[in-house]
Amino acid sequence: MKLTVASFLALCLLLVTSVSALQKLTPEQVEERARKADEDIWHLGKGTFEDRMAHGTWLVYYGTTWCKFCKRLTPRWLRMQQEFTNQKLHETGFLITKVDCTGTNEAWCAGKFKVDSYPTVNLYHNGKLVEEYTGAHEATDLLDYIREKIKFYFGADKLVQQ
Repeated sequence: MKLTVASFLALCLLLVTSVSALQKLTPEQVEERARKADEDIWHLGKGTFEDRMAHGTWLVYYGTTWCKFCKRLTPRWLRMQQEFTNQKLHETGFLITKVDCTGTNEAWCAGKFKVDSYPTVNLYHNGKLVEEYTGAHEATDLLDYIREKIKFYFGADKLVQQ
């Protein structure tokens, strides 16, 4: 069967529409997926965060339980965390965590770390803010960013050894 340009475009449109329809989740489904993912994400908080972050290179996700964008990022962050572990990227010395800025922690995040919107993902090195991550919030994009920073801070050979 020969595929014409028009039929190819129609097929592409059909696929995009089908995928989009599958990705439409109700607010309740988004909430539930975020809540379940949050149970398995590595968290640091007021009591441990600053001491742990003082040393090493960290990618930190500041999020809240009420933010609709955080609810969408949280399951993706968990997928990234799982792949981060599967690829043994944690063995390079690079670290990741999430900070829950909900409730009384919101003032702490805003005041201490200048987090004024959610979600915010920041890169720190030895306790100092290096930059805000502004890339896409997909697991693969976050992992690409992490690999880039591992090469920069620890050398390309750290990734090869994995």
